[in-house]
Amino acid sequence: MSDVIGGSGLGQQGFGEASLSQFSAFNLLAWTGCDSNYTLNISTSTSLSFASNPISGCAGNSQQQLAGPAIAVMPNGMLGYAVFVNASQNMEILQFSLDQSSPPVVASVQSWVIANSKPSYPPTAQFGLQDGQFVLNIVWEEGSTNNLVLCQLQVGNEASSLAFSSLPNSNQAIGAPCLASAGSVTYLAWTGTDNKLNLVSDPAGGVNFNFSTQWITNTLTSSDGCAYVPMNNGQGYFLVSTSSGVAYQQVGLNQTGQWEANSTAGCSGTITGSPVAGPTATYQAIAANGGPQITVVWCDSSAGSSTQPEVLYTTFVPSTAPIPV
Repeated sequence: MSDVIGGSGLGQQGFGEASLSQFSAFNLLAWTGCDSNYTLNISTSTSLSFASNPISGCAGNSQQQLAGPAIAVMPNGMLGYAVFVNASQNMEILQFSLDQSSPPVVASVQSWVIANSKPSYPPTAQFGLQDGQFVLNIVWEEGSTNNLVLCQLQVGNEASSLAFSSLPNSNQAIGAPCLASAGSVTYLAWTGTDNKLNLVSDPAGGVNFNFSTQWITNTLTSSDGCAYVPMNNGQGYFLVSTSSGVAYQQVGLNQTGQWEANSTAGCSGTITGSPVAGPTATYQAIAANGGPQITVVWCDSSAGSSTQPEVLYTTFVPSTAPIPV
């Protein structure tokens, strides 16, 4: 692979997957703390240096493979949700508020537990529309069935919408799956039990994924969860943790309409490090550099230690090279 780059610290230690959300006026980081209760932390900053901010009563699970919250912030930037595996190994959903300070102060509002859930790994979450209702789509692998499942939490009617059901094809996963969208298309990516990466999409922007067109790539493999970052040109990047760091690979549709890894120079690379879990990543079409940028976040034992991994990030400019003919 080419383009080997390194990471910088975000000022905190954490386990599992950490989640970074970037807005015009502030940044928001969520992670599982390294304290004895594995407490959920949600912190804001106008830079990329964050203070610890443990959320009282939100203890995570002592199994490190379950660590890592998923975060979704409402379009108004004043209300958000953190979804994580709690100490009882149930899926818990925390609603939190953001005030008008600079940076905003995070305050817990209320929470709900999906009582019948026993997730095997952390979740992924993203807002969407279902029958005209604004919902938070949450996907995880359910330990009782070993299948990927979906919960559609209705915003404003949360307590009555905690049911979940299996996605088609009885797909099984290792690590956290990844929901992402670009334009009108929603994507779901996950690492299969064969360590191969899977990708499906819904061109209507919902979660009615067409599993008959499921794509499985052999270019990258992983023993943990994956991140998928779609871009507005129909291409995207897979990112996975490896023994040498976080590897990334651009993929896209070839001239026959089939998904393919891009072999063009500069379309793959490695972020050096020792990640303890899968990465998360975000895409900005217009970043501070004036152009597109991908920001990658992961917890790294080489920057901290095996018991106090440091939360790291890095950025790179994505390639827009077409898939070779």
